Amino acid sequence: MYAINLNDDNRVLRATISGYADAESIIVDNLPDGNLPDYKYVDGEYVYDPLPKPEEPPAVETVEEKIERVEANLLYFSMMTGVDLPTLTQEVSEENE
Repeated sequence: MYAINLNDDNRVLRATISGYADAESIIVDNLPDGNLPDYKYVDGEYVYDPLPKPEEPPAVETVEEKIERVEANLLYFSMMTGVDLPTLTQEVSEENE
């Protein structure tokens, strides 16, 4: 025997053996196969209702992409303010001389 707890939508949140049941638990004879939160417990039966798959995380910006973005922002700043900014390659070549 098992004890299950449901959320407000009847989705199975957790299960334990019946000896550890709390006042809100529902006692059942068996548990569904697979991932418990993919099931709802409706009218004494498990109904398979999988949770939606999470969205893919956004792509991580590479170092090169960050440099391009920063250079574009600096160019825009320079154009809008009239301030002449040296390029990154100019600074590096001057440091090596």
